[in-house]
Amino acid sequence: MASLILAGGKSTRMGQDKASLMLQGQPLLLRVAQVATQVSDRCHIITPWPERYQTMVQAQLPAVQWIREHGLGHGPLVGFAQGLVAIAATESTPNWILLLACDLPNLDPQVLGQWCGQLPAVKSNILAMVPKVGDRWEPLCAFYRPAILPFLEGAIAQNQTAFQALLNHLPVQPIPLTAEQTTMLYNCNTPTDWQTVIDRL
Repeated sequence: MASLILAGGKSTRMGQDKASLMLQGQPLLLRVAQVATQVSDRCHIITPWPERYQTMVQAQLPAVQWIREHGLGHGPLVGFAQGLVAIAATESTPNWILLLACDLPNLDPQVLGQWCGQLPAVKSNILAMVPKVGDRWEPLCAFYRPAILPFLEGAIAQNQTAFQALLNHLPVQPIPLTAEQTTMLYNCNTPTDWQTVIDRL
């Protein structure tokens, strides 16, 4: 299994670069990458700005592979599609991709490891295994088969780049969540969100 971290957002609502936010002495992107390397064989980061982030990640995680994202502001579904294409072009295609946002401060490698253990039992027609809270998917901490790529490309071609709509029309296995696991999916979009993370430490 490979992992792909999305670090292409403009962080408009945060007012500063989310990937570079410091938590317990480490940039948020590095923390997410450390978890990703614990649960996957290969870790990739896709971003329009590899040079911006390599200095904060490379020293501790030299095996991380970098993918340059083309275009700005197209959203995570487009970044995911570009990442899948790049991964397939450079190495043997993994059975599953763990897709992660770069702004997940509460990631738990043990929980992700438990979810990874469920993947071999997923039926072959299922394209993704995604946490679900109520009626909403949590697509940026989820597992995808590479075979989902044509569906991503089809959605992009029709300018329909919302993950929720796409997943609602594909064979997806939901991951049921405990209350504690739901907090693991907390992401940071605004200064208020970030302050909530700091207050919980």
